[in-house]
Amino acid sequence: MPISEIDSFVARGSMRNGFPICIPEIDVSNYEFVNAMSIKEASNIFYNLASLDIQVGLKIEQTFNNYDETVEFTEISDPNADPSISVNPFKIGTVHTENAHPVYDESGIIDVNYVLDDYSNYQITEPYNKIYSCGGQNQPSTYRTKFASDQVSSVIVSCNFNQFYRLYTKESDLSPKEYKGYGFAMGAITMFAGITSLNGNQISYGNFANDLDYVQTSPWMPPNWWGAQPGLWLGQSLLSTSAPESVTSITLDFSGSLFNADFIQASWTGRDSSFPATWSVPPLVGDRLIPYEYI
Repeated sequence: MPISEIDSFVARGSMRNGFPICIPEIDVSNYEFVNAMSIKEASNIFYNLASLDIQVGLKIEQTFNNYDETVEFTEISDPNADPSISVNPFKIGTVHTENAHPVYDESGIIDVNYVLDDYSNYQITEPYNKIYSCGGQNQPSTYRTKFASDQVSSVIVSCNFNQFYRLYTKESDLSPKEYKGYGFAMGAITMFAGITSLNGNQISYGNFANDLDYVQTSPWMPPNWWGAQPGLWLGQSLLSTSAPESVTSITLDFSGSLFNADFIQASWTGRDSSFPATWSVPPLVGDRLIPYEYI
């Protein structure tokens, strides 16, 4: 994978922590899953992550209106798209929606025309710019959605490294804090295939998950799988089975370097068993984080 070259710099940070923000703290004493990063790992993610190598295989395979199709996340299907646009690698700062416009005849769909809307801003992700990202400014949005011919099913990847915390535990309200490290809320990286916002197979990464103190005050509220802020998640209609099928602690590696980062990997699987489709979401395995190269 190509590595983007950028100028080196020094970031002392607002609190001499290397970051442009005062890092908020969160008590993870009652979180079921915690896998904290070191400050060095968190800094590498914040400053050094240029793009993700999304594996071939994130896709939907289905038949809709007599049309057999495979929707691959890594393929730009719009023939009119700028040839410089790519998702291999998937750059931080990418903002894509690839809409499907089916073509019909009397037998059903005979073809699909794709239209790509590109709102990407790669300049904002340059590490030097992040020095000035205090108060949430200059925080990049990164997501891509590619729809299938039914116009409701899609493959999605999103990155959100804006919810970043210093993690601690306490034995009681009166006991001192014991700092565990640093971490991102679940959803720092999310890969999805299925029916958009309703039901799908999904893998998400973060550093702390499932607050056991969180109380569902309404039957329509899902369990808190997103760390610091309870809220809806993709798959929100399946409340009775909204917990992931598997959760594990993993280490993701940076390509071509000694950098790595500890994460929790939560996987929602088997949601396609009741649908005439296959929703494939492979986990990130190997050197899938691509760093900037400082010059």
